[in-house]
Amino acid sequence: MSDRKRGIFKSFQDIFERLAPGGLTPPQAVDFEQALLGACLSDKTSWENAYAAIGAHSTEESPFYRDAHTFIWQAICDLIAASEPVDSTTVTDRLRQQGKLDEIGGPIYLVDLTMKAIMAADVRSYAHTIRDRWTRRELIRISEMTKMGGF
Repeated sequence: MSDRKRGIFKSFQDIFERLAPGGLTPPQAVDFEQALLGACLSDKTSWENAYAAIGAHSTEESPFYRDAHTFIWQAICDLIAASEPVDSTTVTDRLRQQGKLDEIGGPIYLVDLTMKAIMAADVRSYAHTIRDRWTRRELIRISEMTKMGGF
C-alpha cells in the first residue's frame, strides 16, 4: 500500500502512538512471529508453509507487528529467491549488507529466534494467526483514517 493510500498514517506505529495513551494494545502475536521465524531459520519446509499463508510483502504492508521481524522475513525471502541457504549466519550476513542488522537486535536475536522454533507442522497455523492480527490492525488503521478524513 502506498503512503498515499495510507493517508496521514505511514505505519501502524503512527496509530499506536495515538491510541496507546488510552491504554489500548494493538492486536499482535509477537511470540508467534518469533516462533515462526525461528522455524524458518531452521527448516526450508517451514518457510514454504509460512510463505503459503503470508506471502511476500513490502515493509509497509507486512503482516508482522515488529519491524525487525519484517526485515528478517524479507531477508529470508531474498535468500530463498537467490537459491542460497537460509540459517542464522546467512540471514545475519544479508541483514548486515542491508544495514538492518542492528535494527533487529544483532546476530544474538537471530540465534534466540532459532531457540523459539516450532515444529514445521505448526507453522501454517502460526502464520494464519499472524495474518489475522495484521488484518485486525489494518481494520483499526482504516477506521482511524476514516475518523480523521483520510479516505
